[in-house]
Amino acid sequence: MVVSGLSDVYWVCCASDGSSDSDPEPPWKVRPSHPDPPLEDGPTDVPAHAEVCATEPSPAQEIGKDGTVWTVMEPCGGTGRWQIQNILTESAGPTQHTRHNITDKLTAFMCLCDSVMLEEIRDCTIAEARRDNGDRATWDVSIMELKAFIALLYVRGAYCGKNIEMESFWSKQWGNAFNATLSRNRFRDIMRYLRFDKKETRRCRLTTDKFTHVRKVWDRFVDN
Repeated sequence: MVVSGLSDVYWVCCASDGSSDSDPEPPWKVRPSHPDPPLEDGPTDVPAHAEVCATEPSPAQEIGKDGTVWTVMEPCGGTGRWQIQNILTESAGPTQHTRHNITDKLTAFMCLCDSVMLEEIRDCTIAEARRDNGDRATWDVSIMELKAFIALLYVRGAYCGKNIEMESFWSKQWGNAFNATLSRNRFRDIMRYLRFDKKETRRCRLTTDKFTHVRKVWDRFVDN
């Protein structure tokens, strides 16, 4: 048996006992061990916080949850002149119209929802009630009733009654505010027929305006 070594690779050869016509046994290869890679030239005394500092973004960078790195960039050149539509020329606070017309809660509400809007809602609601049921040809609702109806909706919101059945507010649990304002059946009728446009002409208007159900009332609200 002859053992020869080259670095970490060893070959083991088994020689025959002088028999020339016999095939020699194949050599067995031993897997070499992998030495540690050589260290690069440079200082070896790396501080412990070096790796942490390398992963932290600089003060001018932010890293998002998905790994995106956002970099703060300074604007180039001067800012120039502001465009006229970006300049607010009106003074802050209520307008002169509101200062002269608001004296109580009702007048404050009327600045947002004025008589023109209420009359439009009333006319559309009456038209829907008479169109839906021929027996209600004389059905009517006044502006005063419409204001009372809207007031009860506000009260329901103030009571955080979103998850409470509306008709339960006429029970003794909630006092006499609802009963003294509108009867439950009357409130139900107004809620059923409440509309902001007339259905007879809606089909034609839908071809050019998908918001036509409330367009007229909404535009008036925005103008106010």
